[in-house]
Parts: sequence; C-alpha cells; structure tokens
Amino acid sequence: MKLHLFNTITLLILVTNIYSQENTNTSIIPLTITPIYQYEPLNINTPDYQKELSAITKDNADSLVSIFQKRIDSISIESLFIFSVRLYDLGKKDESVYWFHVAKIRAGIFIKSLDNEKIGGIGSKPFELKQAFIAFGQLAGEYINGYAGGNIDTWIVTLKRVKTSVDSLIMFPQYNSSEIPFLTADDIQKAKNDRLADYDKLISYLEENKKEIKKTRKKNGIEGKY
Repeated sequence: MKLHLFNTITLLILVTNIYSQENTNTSIIPLTITPIYQYEPLNINTPDYQKELSAITKDNADSLVSIFQKRIDSISIESLFIFSVRLYDLGKKDESVYWFHVAKIRAGIFIKSLDNEKIGGIGSKPFELKQAFIAFGQLAGEYINGYAGGNIDTWIVTLKRVKTSVDSLIMFPQYNSSEIPFLTADDIQKAKNDRLADYDKLISYLEENKKEIKKTRKKNGIEGKY
C-alpha cells in the first residue's frame, strides 16, 4: 500500500471520517497499535523515553517538550508519534499538532529511504515499523488533523515550523543499520526533499482553500468536534 502524505492529509480534512457517527469522546485518542502503543490500559513499548511518555502529565509536559526539541533528530519516530498522542490526551492540542507532523514528516522520509527489496514481511522489524508509522499517521491523524483544521492559519504556521525541524536530519542514527536496510545518504536526502515538497503542497492547499475547507468541515460535522 503506497500512501502520499499530501493526498492522505487532504482526504482527512475534507471527508467525514469513519468515527464521525460512532465516537463522540474526542478528549483522548482511542488508539492501539500493537505492540507499540495501547491507550487503555496504557501500555507503551518504545526503544526510548518509554518511562517518560508513560508518566507525562500537564505539569511535566513542557519539560519533556524541551528535551524532545533538543534531541529531535535522535528520538525514535514511534516515540515522536506517541508523544503527539499523549499531548493531545492532556489537552495540549496545539503542541500535539506540531509533534504529530514532526513524526509524520520523518516517517515519510524513513519509509521512502528503505530498501524495499530487503525489508522483508510480517515479523521483520523494518516492515513492522513501516506499517506502524502508516497506522499512526492515519489513525492519530484523524483526531490531530481534525483539531488542526479548526484553525487553519495556526496550522499553516505550525507546518512551516515542522519543515524547519528536519533541517539537520541527514541519517537515522536511532535505528540500527544492520536491522534496518536503508538506501544511500543521497537517497535519504532525496526522500527528505520529496517530503518537504509535499508539505509545501499542503501549505499551499490550505492557504488557497480556507473557506471551502471550513464549509466542508461544517457540512460533515467535523467543525468543533475535536
């Protein structure tokens, strides 16, 4: 299954999502992606920051944001996704939007940088990570993008900030290269450029279609839902 970031996000903005008629509790994201994350009872299984992500509260969230910002290029993508979900659950939704897209842009680069002839299938680490990142993007994205679309001007500012967050990204040192078959550094740079171009398209789309997006969100019952 090949997913394009721009088309996926646009779809999430414009159509009624699968939960619109069934799930009215949007204070938390009811997400389970085995074995990495389970929302109830809470279970987090990541190679880094597992304890911190499990124990995060409104009182200590800002300090963890500071840590993540300083170490952004060395943190696992799964931890970045979970961080965004946990921030959303705590009501820190603007911060959640930023970290969700920090994770998503990196996930896109990661996936496009894999040697598809060597990633294997079900049970292999690169295959499972790829599928997990796609799932996080789709399932958590419904809630987080659903919220972000309520204030498009703020979302645009956040997305521009997300673009600068990958300025120093060259490789993925947090993943063991003997386990994850990456392509060359040049391929990773190309993947990075492609994802940045996707975000440019998304930003342009949002800038040019604010009124239509708001109208569609109201029609589909999304406005104010998240």
